Amino acid sequence: MRCGLAGDQPALYVYDGGTWKYAPVMARLDHAGGRTEYQITLQTSRDRGTVHRAYW
Repeated sequence: MRCGLAGDQPALYVYDGGTWKYAPVMARLDHAGGRTEYQITLQTSRDRGTVHRAYW
């Protein structure tokens, strides 16, 4: 996972299916233990559609 450029909406680039894909960040969760979790929406192939995932 790589962080995207600053803009109107925070986003990440996620490696999926052999390519880097743009994924808007829907929520950021800061846990008490110091871990940060990002919830994203990822447009995958047409077969799989849109999925929602969390990365930390």
